[in-house]
Amino acid sequence: MRLSIIGSKTRTLSNRQYVPPSVLSNDTLNRLSTISSRDEGCRLLSEVSSEENKLLQYLKEILEERVLLDKQYAQNLQELAAKADRIACLTKTNSMASICHKHLMQWSQRATAIDSSVDQFRCDVLDILLQNLLEQKNDLKKFFEDEKRQYEVEHQKAQNNVTEAEKHYSNAAKTYVAKNNELTKFTACSECPPLKENQLRLYSMRFCPFVRRVKLVLAAKNIPYEEVFINLSDEPEWYLKKNPVGEVPLLEWIDHDSKEIRSIPESLIISNYLDDLYSEHRLHPIDPYLKAKQQILTEGFGDVRSAFYKVFGNSEQNNFEDLNQSLTVYEEALHDKYFGGSKPAMIDYMLWPWFELFPTLKEIGFVLNADGKLPKLGNWFKEMQANDVVRKTKVPDEIIQKFVHTVGEGKPDYDIE
Repeated sequence: MRLSIIGSKTRTLSNRQYVPPSVLSNDTLNRLSTISSRDEGCRLLSEVSSEENKLLQYLKEILEERVLLDKQYAQNLQELAAKADRIACLTKTNSMASICHKHLMQWSQRATAIDSSVDQFRCDVLDILLQNLLEQKNDLKKFFEDEKRQYEVEHQKAQNNVTEAEKHYSNAAKTYVAKNNELTKFTACSECPPLKENQLRLYSMRFCPFVRRVKLVLAAKNIPYEEVFINLSDEPEWYLKKNPVGEVPLLEWIDHDSKEIRSIPESLIISNYLDDLYSEHRLHPIDPYLKAKQQILTEGFGDVRSAFYKVFGNSEQNNFEDLNQSLTVYEEALHDKYFGGSKPAMIDYMLWPWFELFPTLKEIGFVLNADGKLPKLGNWFKEMQANDVVRKTKVPDEIIQKFVHTVGEGKPDYDIE
């Protein structure tokens, strides 16, 4: 009888292909550390992957020692089986030899079984171990995914609650704002409210684009302030003493050291003063040359303002053309998402208040970039509309439109809601 040793390279178990551990690569063992690595939860498991690899390597060494012992055992049984073959001829005449041959044949079959199943045994053990670890990771991944889904559901529920709350309290908020405005609107018969220390006060009018400049800077730099509305059709005497030209904005405060009241008029001057005073978050570029270039564009915006007011007062086509022509300079000067680069800068906030009024010209036929010749300004307009600072300080379009109608009628209503 000839006994052979089975040593196939691969075997199919449970419809899957396995590689004997003797030829397993480190890449196979490292599978555990890369599975679901994109998942934030399972990323935590990758931190212990090296310990898992050490465990698998240790088990591999134990299995290999077991295989060597089994191989040696099988070899010994094969040698005994060979001896059994040599005495097989005596089985008919010698009862003792027959018994020995029977036992030796059993050993031979055992040796063959051991030899043929050693590698399969190793693959089975490693496969079960790997499968258990992988399932453990998959279970954890599923757990984190379920947690993520639950968080998203709760988050959406919270957002819905916020939306409902906003709807519920919107009217109350409007009423509060209206009452607050009533308390802070001052006409000729009013008295100047007392100025508090350590607080900036901005004299303003809601629809004034020059005031919008200052409010955008205050919001962008998170500077707290008090706002006092002035009726520009009936300015209080006390305000004309503060600012004889009777214009807004005007920034006022009590000096900390001298305790005297100080004030600054003009939107550009106020904005530059605030940028210097609160220097933690600069809106002007640090580069002096770049700052100068942007200030030139800001100062030159008067041409756009003049063309804008011509369209506002007269909807003739040539006025539309003049406005578009004046905007061409800014189309050519815009080389990034904003004039200030990747985020809004001082120049963006200084130009925006008039662009914000462009939708009011739609009724008379003017639309920004209607002919497609100002695409960069068109994109900048959308980016600025979505900006948090702009949205936080914006007066609703419908109220602006109502105010514009009152201006067109020659009776501007600064208190319109």
